[in-house]
Amino acid sequence: MLAVSLAAPLPTRAGMRDCVERGGVWLESGRCELPNEDAATRCHRQGGRWLSSKGQCEMAAVDPDEECKKRGGIGVHEGTCYRIRTRDDRD
Repeated sequence: MLAVSLAAPLPTRAGMRDCVERGGVWLESGRCELPNEDAATRCHRQGGRWLSSKGQCEMAAVDPDEECKKRGGIGVHEGTCYRIRTRDDRD
């Protein structure tokens, strides 16, 4: 039998900690931006396409709900991805 409790935000502490330890900035999107990367590299890491003629990063439209589900969540509420907690979860 699987015990289910209230929905909880997906854990991102390990990724956030790793990012900060490497001198990066953790973005709300769940991505890490490192200071020693050039703009084109940051753009590619975030899934964008670098337009060198314009010096801009073109990002594809991302559905936050679909992105949440890819990470194992059940949905997004006010910008936070939630999932079902089980008794195996640790705080």
